[in-house]
Amino acid sequence: RLLQSRYGVGRMVLAAALRQLAEVGAVTRNRGHGWRFGPAYASAEDRAASYRFRLMIEPAGLLEPGFALPAGWAAEMRRMHEQFLGRAWRETDPVAFFETNAAFHRGLAEASGNRFLVQAVDQQNQLRRFSNYDWQRGVERVRVSAADHLGILDALEAGDRAEAAERMHRHLAGTAALAWRARSG
Repeated sequence: RLLQSRYGVGRMVLAAALRQLAEVGAVTRNRGHGWRFGPAYASAEDRAASYRFRLMIEPAGLLEPGFALPAGWAAEMRRMHEQFLGRAWRETDPVAFFETNAAFHRGLAEASGNRFLVQAVDQQNQLRRFSNYDWQRGVERVRVSAADHLGILDALEAGDRAEAAERMHRHLAGTAALAWRARSG
């Protein structure tokens, strides 16, 4: 009722929106009545700590002894990233770009062969979901991120995991250096 009142929408529209948010893990249904929103950054300090954590684990995941990219994964990721570089930014792109970005980082975690890394990346993707769905960084930051990801793929496809790890570190450090903006409401 609170959300219906706040956003001036009917029950059916709100229910559809909540189902979509549940599909991406942004909300969960409470037992009985109501919904619970997933975790998010509460402060600039939370975001900074999150990126320090990612800087520790994600580059290291590329150096795991069992690291192996699944067949076709790199080509699919390349295609998805190049789509964002090859066309004008659209109003609906923030969600698609975040999901591509999240799939990239999760896919690399899966390729590490380390299930604990996959769990950590899933948690970090969940934390980033709301702030990234409301993209306010502009198309230039999208281009930088996509180019960073393509550079990581280039290094991996060349068999240079150490270079890929260094590129991942620079990518995450560059993103971490961006100012955090709290969301109102």
